[in-house]
Amino acid sequence: MPTWLRGWSAILAVSSLMLALPALPRLCAGATPEKHRKIIRKVTPEYPDVARKIKLGGTVRLAVHVAANGRVMSTHILGGHPVLAKFATEAVEQWQFETSSQSTEEIVQITFQSE
Repeated sequence: MPTWLRGWSAILAVSSLMLALPALPRLCAGATPEKHRKIIRKVTPEYPDVARKIKLGGTVRLAVHVAANGRVMSTHILGGHPVLAKFATEAVEQWQFETSSQSTEEIVQITFQSE
């Protein structure tokens, strides 16, 4: 096999592997990964009627970008059922964290239990 063809084969193999990996949350400029900041105000997510009817439960994991002033700037779903993730995201976007000298990336888990 020609050398140039081996090089392209390696590039294609790495590219396809990268596409198969799950998306990781992007850290915004100045963010610090997983600094555990105290939650000042927590809004409990609504348990969706659809999930209640089919007895759907589970845990939703979110990466939350928190500004220095403690406000949630953005969220990124890391895992969980899409129906539950929607409601978890809506609640977490209303949370308030303690202030800090810089923005941070927090990992939050919300558990929904079927009744």
